[in-house]
Amino acid sequence: MTRVQFEGAPERAKPFIEPSVWAELQPFDAKNDLHLDRVAEGLLTAFLRDNDAEAFKALVELVSPRLEQLADKITEELAVIMRPSDLVSTLMGRLFIITESSGPPPTHFLAEAAERMTAEAESWIRDYAMADVTPTDLADGEQGPGPDTVSQGYRNIVQICYHRLDLAHRRFLFAHDVMGLSVAQVASRYDLTVEQAAKAVHDAKHRLDELVQAAQEGGSA
Repeated sequence: MTRVQFEGAPERAKPFIEPSVWAELQPFDAKNDLHLDRVAEGLLTAFLRDNDAEAFKALVELVSPRLEQLADKITEELAVIMRPSDLVSTLMGRLFIITESSGPPPTHFLAEAAERMTAEAESWIRDYAMADVTPTDLADGEQGPGPDTVSQGYRNIVQICYHRLDLAHRRFLFAHDVMGLSVAQVASRYDLTVEQAAKAVHDAKHRLDELVQAAQEGGSA
């Protein structure tokens, strides 16, 4: 494993970490979640207790690459159509506006960050699923003859209806249509036969079509 020396963040965190623990973290490895957790704890301590903006900047630089990986996994697991970077920026934005802490900072920063990003993604799915199809979407909601002629209104309707699907249907559509996996790859991903995977993808698309049609007609399916 390649050692990555990250000088700024660990040095700023050093006063907040037990000497014996600090010694264990040398040389600092940015690919080691234990190292990231301990240094993130120190930086978050500096920010929350001392309102140290430079500590927060160092925290963002340190953990963002790992958080992006976690967010990418979360969006795949929940089959939510959103940029993983949006989950990370929302998380860090909410941390930034907290200038006081009623208790100690998390000792497992990455695990708690993953929990918060998961909750944010789930909330995003619920909000989208409950969104109303607007008259503007309906007026502009005709599908053109090809992907390059799909109206924005139709895209909005499809995205709302996609997030109204149950998780199983979303996962198959996400794997096949968003990630671009072949049916064989979908089968391997979910431990299915190719025939089972093909049927699952077909059923998911059919259900989405039903929801879109119902939305366009102003009803529910």
